[in-house]
Order: sequence, then structure tokens, then C-alpha cells
Amino acid sequence: MEMVTDHGRLSRLIKSLQEESGFSLFTEPFNVEDYATKLIDKGISMVFVENGEDAGLVSFYANDSITHIAYIALIGVLAVYQGTGIAHQLMDICISLCIETGMKQVKLEVSKGNSRAIRFYENYDFNFMQDAADSSVVMIKKIGNTKGLYAG
Repeated sequence: MEMVTDHGRLSRLIKSLQEESGFSLFTEPFNVEDYATKLIDKGISMVFVENGEDAGLVSFYANDSITHIAYIALIGVLAVYQGTGIAHQLMDICISLCIETGMKQVKLEVSKGNSRAIRFYENYDFNFMQDAADSSVVMIKKIGNTKGLYAG
């Protein structure tokens, strides 16, 4: 697992995840390169490397010193590596780093039709918070003082 600071590397991985996913990773059109720059400048992006290849990514913001709510912008694993536990390792490091930075909750948005992702988040004790759009929902999890990260 390593932190990504290279815009090109992050852009390529986001594009690969977007192309492989049957779900739109974003609700509005966006420029991947600009988004990668924002993630690197203001967030934390961790990549799981398997056999020298970027296999999975979690990008999140853990910098809200007022509400102490972190936001997972993106978590995904390339299709060839799905089912190997990489997503769990990505989520575990994300939650651990959020706790280290003083966050009290973690929030994310997920497509209503992505039942696999919703089950994954529910196994981490994320709860439905609100509808975000016609096609997505916001989920939230309290963190800190947890005995185990994965509840499933």
C-alpha cells in the first residue's frame, strides 16, 4: 500500500476504474486530470500494488476540522483483483488514517443500483443517511474507539 502523489498515475487508475465499472463513479461530467490534482492537493489517495501493478485505490478527504467528517471520494479495485480482499485493506487503511487525523465519522456516496458496494459498506457499519440524487445515496459511519474495522 502506498500513497499516490503522481497526478498521471492517479489519473490513469481512476480512468481504468471508471472504464471497468458498470456504474458511473461521478454524478457530473468531470476532467479526470483536474480531479486527480484536487485529490492529491487536498485529499489522501492510497494505492494497493499487486505484482507491480496498481490494483486498487481509495481516495478520501480527512481535513474537515469543524465537523470532523471524512469523505471517501472513491474506492475501487480493478476487476482482475476483485474478491481478493484488496477492497477490505483499502477501507481499513482509509478508516485508520481518518481516525489518526481526528475524524469522528466517514461519509460516502454510492449508486443505489450498486448492491455489491452497498453490502460492502454495510459490513463496515455504514448506515444510510440520505438520498444524494435520483441514483445515489449517502452513507455514514462513526469511527474511533472501534475494536474491529470490518463487521462482516
